[in-house]
Amino acid sequence: MVEKKLDKRVRRTKRLVREALINLMAEKPVERITTTELCSQADINRNTFYAHYSSPEDVLDEIEAELVADVAALVAKGRAEGDLTLAVCRNVEANQALCRALWHGSPRLLRRGVDLFCEQSLALWREDGLR
Repeated sequence: MVEKKLDKRVRRTKRLVREALINLMAEKPVERITTTELCSQADINRNTFYAHYSSPEDVLDEIEAELVADVAALVAKGRAEGDLTLAVCRNVEANQALCRALWHGSPRLLRRGVDLFCEQSLALWREDGLR
């Protein structure tokens, strides 16, 4: 299935919603964030929000899916460059605000990221003959 390219307005709206969620998650967990306050923070109306998402948790799920894909790419990049830990640390440093907010507002993401990092690292080390 071919995925449609998002137009500028959709990309902008999604960016605003994501940024708003991240800002709110720095203060409280996603379960306590309402759609109303998320829309207010993003400066969009509820109809616009519901055109793209069903709930704040839906926004978080989308962010998490992208982060999981990023972790997989980091593991591969770190392996190719010879320093997996450095690649991950640079990524965390480049995305400090996002990491703080997500790990504070969604502890399951931190656990999921650590588990994925460990699983993929072990798989790559096994491929290289390290046990």
